[in-house]
Amino acid sequence: EDSHVTSTYTHDVNRDGRRHYASVSISATRTDDTKTCVCSVSEEVQKGLTAEGLNVVTEALGNSILRGSKGHPLVGGQFTLTQINCEGKEDFVAMRAAIALCVQQLFRTRGMELLEPYMHVEMTCPPHSVGGVVSDLTSVRRGEVKEVAEGADGVGDGGVRVSASVPLAGMLGYSTILRGKTQGEGCFTAEYEGHRVVSE
Repeated sequence: EDSHVTSTYTHDVNRDGRRHYASVSISATRTDDTKTCVCSVSEEVQKGLTAEGLNVVTEALGNSILRGSKGHPLVGGQFTLTQINCEGKEDFVAMRAAIALCVQQLFRTRGMELLEPYMHVEMTCPPHSVGGVVSDLTSVRRGEVKEVAEGADGVGDGGVRVSASVPLAGMLGYSTILRGKTQGEGCFTAEYEGHRVVSE
């Protein structure tokens, strides 16, 4: 599959008796970086814009990538604004709209991967409830258990510590679920681990 694609979008709208026009081209190149996405404006475009116009297009491109597809940020790509035409005076409204819609057009035609946030979860629970807790993490919450170790502190004698990576969506309301599965004896902490491709 080609790792480079370019999309062009023209925003041409008449509103309140005024024409809002901007045509943009954005190139996207796939990278191996799984944590970030790079946004840039070509030198040719920079030379043709005022300082305020350059700030507008840079911010619009960055925000469009952060919003990504369906509200999830994009990683593993480099996006470059390679062309912009406003047919005269810079129209910031049209410039922002054209960039946002061009990025969305790239998402639709490119087969971008949707990501979701994952949490690193550490929990302690009594031995009699470990099976139910691990089963719930892996089958219901789509988690990946990394370690199960005996001798956890704070859960009476023989407590068990469970470490796992779990999608953030699976952790919503989890404290109530864990208390129910452990008769009130279980507890957990969670911290952001990173984004991963959404599993089917």
